[in-house]
Amino acid sequence: MLTFKNNTLKQLCLQAQTEYPAECCGILLGKYKDKQKIACNVIQTENAVKNNQSTAHFQIDPLEIAKAELLAEQNKLEVIGFCHSHPNQKAVPSTEDERHIIAGYSYPIISVIHGECVDVRCYEKTRQTDTYVQEEIFIKEK
Repeated sequence: MLTFKNNTLKQLCLQAQTEYPAECCGILLGKYKDKQKIACNVIQTENAVKNNQSTAHFQIDPLEIAKAELLAEQNKLEVIGFCHSHPNQKAVPSTEDERHIIAGYSYPIISVIHGECVDVRCYEKTRQTDTYVQEEIFIKEK
């Protein structure tokens, strides 16, 4: 289960709409609590694929991930996931997404149709079966 706090989900949608028609990406910072992840902040990153003009793939520069990990540590948080948008596509993992999902992290996908955020779904890979499943999303504004 993934809980979004502090308007984090709104930030994701705004980023996806702003970068449309390119595919945006980012890093979720938060905490693991019991059997859920709580997203407190999103670090917007550039899509390293084709100078951020890709509409079908995303890649986050490893240096950006290292910076996010440092920022998370300084704020007593952790990297809990990686998000990206699907311009004019459904919010379901592509074949490439499926290959790169790492167990233990959340992967929110934002569907942006004609510049509008229309759906957000989240996925995670289970360690036991090594397959991905849709993860339940909750929104907590405070």
